[in-house]
Amino acid sequence: FVYDSPGMHLLSAIVQQADGVFDTVDFLDLPAILRLHGAARAHRLPVFTALSVGFGALVWYFPATGSPGLAEIIAPDMDRLPRAAGDPSYADVFGVFMQRLAPFLDSQVVDQVGKVLRLMKEGRPCPASQVAVGSFAVGAMAMSMIHDMLAGIPLPAAPKLLVHSFRSH
Repeated sequence: FVYDSPGMHLLSAIVQQADGVFDTVDFLDLPAILRLHGAARAHRLPVFTALSVGFGALVWYFPATGSPGLAEIIAPDMDRLPRAAGDPSYADVFGVFMQRLAPFLDSQVVDQVGKVLRLMKEGRPCPASQVAVGSFAVGAMAMSMIHDMLAGIPLPAAPKLLVHSFRSH
């Protein structure tokens, strides 16, 4: 992935003005996510990454210093992907990543995400049926974690992550 692009200087200037970053960029644009995280790390800012995962939520906390960054965490997933022409697809990267999460999610979520990724590999649009439920869960979890960070309450930091799946509680 290319971390330096014409828009990187503007991104860096915007991020530099913040006290922290709340990343809700969809994995559909992984290069954009990695550029955002790179800018935050360069300016020593904490990052919260929030994703809907099926009918559940995943939140990662990347402290301003000391924790591995997102690029380092997903590097093993990226290394497992075949390198054909260009960058791997969203479905490829997220599929490998989901294999690591699967033991922590209920089977319905794993099945649903698998179906979505197969459709996307076939070139069909992403049928995100869980958007409302997942968005509520991830928003509530992330806001609670941001509150705790601001209150000085210790949080599990990356590479640890918090996952909630409504069926497996």
